[in-house]
Amino acid sequence: MTDSPDLIELLAGCENQVLHRTDQVQPFAFLVRCTADGLISHLSASIAHYLPLEAGTLIGGSIHALIDAETLDELTHRTGGFLEARLHNQRFDLAAHADADAWIIEANPVASAAQLPPDGAALGLINGASDERDLQACLDELAANVREVTGFDRVTLYRFADDWSGEVVAESSDGRLPSYLGLHFPASDIPEPARLLYLKHPWRLIVDVNTRPEAVLSNRADARLDLARCDLRAVAPVHLEYLRNMGVQASFSASILVQGRLWGLVACHHAEPRYLAYPLRQLCHHLTRGFVMRLLALQAQARIGLVESIDRTTEDLTRRLIAIGPGDGDGVAHEIAVDLLKMVGADAAFFVSAEGLQSFGPDLDPQELSFLDEWFMGLDEELMASDQIHAQCPWLGLPAEKLSGLLAVRTPYRDADGELAWLRFYWLRKQQAQHLRWAGAPEKTAEIDPESGIAYLSPRRSFAEWRELKHGFSAPWTSADLLTAKKFRGNVLRWLSER
Repeated sequence: MTDSPDLIELLAGCENQVLHRTDQVQPFAFLVRCTADGLISHLSASIAHYLPLEAGTLIGGSIHALIDAETLDELTHRTGGFLEARLHNQRFDLAAHADADAWIIEANPVASAAQLPPDGAALGLINGASDERDLQACLDELAANVREVTGFDRVTLYRFADDWSGEVVAESSDGRLPSYLGLHFPASDIPEPARLLYLKHPWRLIVDVNTRPEAVLSNRADARLDLARCDLRAVAPVHLEYLRNMGVQASFSASILVQGRLWGLVACHHAEPRYLAYPLRQLCHHLTRGFVMRLLALQAQARIGLVESIDRTTEDLTRRLIAIGPGDGDGVAHEIAVDLLKMVGADAAFFVSAEGLQSFGPDLDPQELSFLDEWFMGLDEELMASDQIHAQCPWLGLPAEKLSGLLAVRTPYRDADGELAWLRFYWLRKQQAQHLRWAGAPEKTAEIDPESGIAYLSPRRSFAEWRELKHGFSAPWTSADLLTAKKFRGNVLRWLSER
C-alpha cells in the first residue's frame, strides 16, 4: 500500500468521521422528531413518498397532525419502541427512541404477509436452534437461518481479529454472488466510527446503493441530528462505492456482540435492491443474540476443561522445576525444559533471576537475551505477548527468522540477602510464514476528482481472491497460551511466598 501524504491523511480522516450526525436519510421510510411539548422539529422530505403531505407544512406544528395521541403514547411507552399503526389510513411499522428530551420516530412501510415468516416459524427459528457443541456448526446454522429470514442472495458471518481485520468464517448463498468464505478483509473496510455505531444500534440496512439520500428538514439553524440509532441514517459515499464495486445493490448487517465487544457481523448482500421489513430486522437481531448465548456456553465449557488441564500442567511443572537440586543430572533439566517449551508451544525459553540467566533451546545468544530482559523489565507489565517482537524492539537487531514471538512473565521474590528481586520467564517463537487469502488486494487509493481537484479515498475495485505470503510474524499467542503463562506465574509466586 502506498504511503503518500494524501492517502495517510485520507485514511486518518476515515477513522475520524462523524458518521451519525447528518441531515440526510435514506428514503426507504421517513423520519420525524417531536419535542417534549409535542411539536415537530425535524421531518424528512421522504414523507412525500408515503403520505400525501408536505414536510414544510408540518414542521413546527403538532405531532398529532401526523400521529394521533393514543398511538404516540403507546409507542413511546412500549419496550423496544416498536408498533404497527395507521397514519392517515396507511399502515406503518413505527420505531421510536428517545433523543434527549425529544423522540425520533421512523415510519417503515409494512411488509406484505408473503414477506413475513408464517405464524410460529419465527419463534421456531429462535428457540429451535440445534444444540450444537461445535462452533462452526453454530456459525453455519446462523448464516442459513438469516438467509431464510431475509431472502438475501448471500449471507456471510464476519469475525473480527484483534487488529480489527476480519475473516468470513461461515456463508450461506444461492450462488448468484461470488463466495467469500475463508477470505480476509482489512480493518480499514470497517473503520472505527462504523464499528462504534454497531455498538449503539444492532443492525444496518441499505435498500438501494443507487438511491439518492433525502434531506431532513427543520425550522432550526442546524438540522443535523444524532442518527446513530436510526435505520434511515444516510450512507457514506465511499461505502456505497465499495458495495457497487462488490456487485451488491442492497445490504443488511447485524452486529454480534459478545460481552459488550464487537465479535463480528452477519453481513447480507443482494444483487438487486431489497427492502427488509422492520419485524425481519428484529428477528435477525434475535437470531444473533441466540447465537451469542450458545457461543458463550461453548466458551464456558471449553474454558472449564482448559483451566483444569492448565492447572495440572503448570502445577506439575512448577513442582518439578523448584525441586531441581545440585545432584540432578542434565537429563532431568532437559526433560523439564522440553515440558516448559511444550506448555505454550514455544521454540525456546529462558529465565532470569538474581543468580543469572538460564536458557533452553538452540541458537540463543545470551547477550541478545539480556537485552530482551532489560527491555521487558523497563515495562510496567507483569505479562506481555507479541508475535512481532523485532518490530517492537528494532534496536535489538533481532532478525525475524530467528525470533518473532515473545511471551514473558515476571514475579517478585526476596533474594538470599532479603532484597526484592524479580524472577522472569520468557518463551520464544520463530517466524512462521502465514498464507492469507484476501477479498481483493487489501488497499485503498487516493484519487483526484477531475472537476474539483480534491483528493478522495477510493475503495478497491476488485474483490477477487488475492493471496499474500506474510513474513515477520510468529504463530499468534492464543488466549490459552496467555492463561497458561498467568497460571504458571501464579504457581511460581505461591511457591516463592511459601518458601
